Amino acid sequence: MSVSKKIPVGEYKLGSQYVELREKLQSPEYAYHWEKRMAFWATPTDRRLPIALLGRTLREILETPFEDLLRYPSIGEKKFAALISLLDRASNTSKEELVSADQARPSVAWEKNPASTEGDAGLQQVSEFQWNTWQRVVLDQGLADEKIGRLCTSLEEMPRVLWHKTLRTYCHVSLEELRKMKTHGEKRVQAILRLFRDIFEVAAKFQNSPHLKIRMSLRWTDDLELWVNEVLADRDFPSRDDLFEHLISPLLAQLKTDASESVIRLAETRLGLHGPITSVRQVAKEMHIARARVYQLLNEISDIVFVRWPEGNTLVHKLWDKFIREMIDFPSQEEYEQWIAATELFFPAGKKAFESFEEETLPTRHHPPLEIAKPR
Repeated sequence: MSVSKKIPVGEYKLGSQYVELREKLQSPEYAYHWEKRMAFWATPTDRRLPIALLGRTLREILETPFEDLLRYPSIGEKKFAALISLLDRASNTSKEELVSADQARPSVAWEKNPASTEGDAGLQQVSEFQWNTWQRVVLDQGLADEKIGRLCTSLEEMPRVLWHKTLRTYCHVSLEELRKMKTHGEKRVQAILRLFRDIFEVAAKFQNSPHLKIRMSLRWTDDLELWVNEVLADRDFPSRDDLFEHLISPLLAQLKTDASESVIRLAETRLGLHGPITSVRQVAKEMHIARARVYQLLNEISDIVFVRWPEGNTLVHKLWDKFIREMIDFPSQEEYEQWIAATELFFPAGKKAFESFEEETLPTRHHPPLEIAKPR
């Protein structure tokens, strides 16, 4: 490195340290280190980290002259000093330690993610650097407009006001600002951090794949959509067992993650899982609550399904349209009742269309309209 008298003393010292560490780390004994990203050596207590360089491998850093690194956007003397600290840690890390670390945890993008490897307890130790990394992955992968309620672990962890908020709500706030936001206690902050961390672990793997784009969804919704499309292409109405396995069961399982015991009990009763399908009046009597409260709980069910699977109502509507317009017979009264109960419970937004189809067509069919098919 050529040194001019015009170079500030601080930069001169940094340059000298960089050259010394660079020569050491370029020796063959550090070959195992070269493909590790610089974030591997970052810790939650680090400050003023050079975020723009943390995604680069040690090899890429060592191949870059000091002057070019210092001219990198947003990299000043303080952040370069932090980079020197990371290089020093790398030089003091043995190959055996790296091998042991690789075997102890699964490899994830950007390597260092202690909040993940330590489980939810690690979320309390998240650093500003980690939080900023998660935010940038969400933004870079075009996921900022995904709704929080669609992707979070459980809707019970999130207040209703956040269900339809997008990830962008938190993409431009610091961790310190997040913790100081009104109505954001530790439980809510932990839920938000967990959501961003989980998205990071999936999306960051595609950080260096510009030809791929992430589409985030819950696992069960993809399976359900595949089943619906298969049924749409078929000529027969699915059996009661198929309806339960592929439509009712995954929706009910999601309710058990997102809703209270009373909501789950109501859903099972309305589906006739523990006896005959009952009316709202009967349910209110059995649960010892007012009918108005039953309707509130039913609305909560449909709200949960809508935020978790917004495409569901349209797809189920298409199925109903197919069955009615193509005059496909239900195999039995039991299949008909099960289908009506499920659509009425989970997708009431389409109930007016369902009712009009019934009035127009079903009286001439094998199975007359049922009381359960009428809108609540």
